Amino acid sequence: MGTSVNDFRFKHFFAVYALEKGWDVPQFHFEICDFLEETREANKDAVLQVFRGAAKSTIAAIYIAYTLWKNNSFRFLVQSADDDLATMMTRDSREILLTHPECENMLTGKPSEHFFWIDKSTDKRNPSVRASGIMSNTTGGRADEVIFDDVEVQKNVETTTLRDKLRKRMGEATHILVPERRKVYIGTPHTEQSIYPEIEAKGVAVFKLPLLTHNQRLDESEVTELIVNIPTGDLLVFHGNKFIDDYKLEGNKLTFNKPISGLIDLYSGNIWPARFTKEEIIKRRKDCLSLNEWDSQYMLKP
Repeated sequence: MGTSVNDFRFKHFFAVYALEKGWDVPQFHFEICDFLEETREANKDAVLQVFRGAAKSTIAAIYIAYTLWKNNSFRFLVQSADDDLATMMTRDSREILLTHPECENMLTGKPSEHFFWIDKSTDKRNPSVRASGIMSNTTGGRADEVIFDDVEVQKNVETTTLRDKLRKRMGEATHILVPERRKVYIGTPHTEQSIYPEIEAKGVAVFKLPLLTHNQRLDESEVTELIVNIPTGDLLVFHGNKFIDDYKLEGNKLTFNKPISGLIDLYSGNIWPARFTKEEIIKRRKDCLSLNEWDSQYMLKP
């Protein structure tokens, strides 16, 4: 027998599914759950920015399933950079509704890749969940919540013209939403003129969490000693893109074995060390084609 919808918060619903899947859940996943639910209850537009690989889109798909479980009349529009990316969340949400222990018999009919209705939906014209690329036509549709999942990608923000086109297409959501409903923006910045700081400046709720909580960046010339101004418990030191460990750390004084020049990054405060080990971080930093790519995708700096 299912649990009463009044007994569960989103983080409980998420925990049940995570347990079913055998996931090792870090604390910040539950913080994301609270953020999504509390901002929906307050009817606030929200920006969720977490580093690449943090499972934010997966959590959003579970959030969609949870919301429909709580309210069978709710309607979501999911928009991403293209149709294929948007349908990933539709498929995820559908799979969760099929396999979550609390969601038995919620799906009705034969779902499409791009949309589906749940049983007892009160709107036969607008699906419970609909996926669309940001450049696709959504005129005439209605939704209670629009989720922008990775609408900003490298290919659509390379020029001023492309960025303006993206902003205009995202603005269409205002006319699709029914009154007193909201938009949720999920992603990472891909350009110095990113859409995310613009949205944040409007006073929306913001949850922002880089992979490494603390960063000290220096540009030095022939330096042998540094004063470290961040916690040193899990310190990582990079010289450019190269990880270095030929130093001695005493208190907050770091002494290199030989003088180095150029960009030096000191990091600590890894929020998911079970998945992003020291070795994995070193590999990803090395594989990034530029420092800007690393900064934007893992440290959330446009």
